[in-house]
Amino acid sequence: METIDLKSLRKSTGLNQQQFWAAVNVTQSGGSRYESGRKMPKSVASLVDFVYVKRINVDDLPSADDVKMLHAIRNHHPDLYHNLKLIVAAGLNG
Repeated sequence: METIDLKSLRKSTGLNQQQFWAAVNVTQSGGSRYESGRKMPKSVASLVDFVYVKRINVDDLPSADDVKMLHAIRNHHPDLYHNLKLIVAAGLNG
């Protein structure tokens, strides 16, 4: 993620520090330190990028079990995997 003014980003959302940082599992005091220039761990920076820059709902991301299941389907049932890919590509996935 490129360097970004976290305080400005937060203010643009209309959220206070507690609300903004809670969405990425960071305390208000931790978020305040990041807004003041303290270096963020890559994992936190990635979450901020996903949630507030790319606007990805992290609750919609697949779980580790979902990914394992997909790999199992692909490896053990290639025809089913192929058909599911066609359904998703056609926009019929729900």
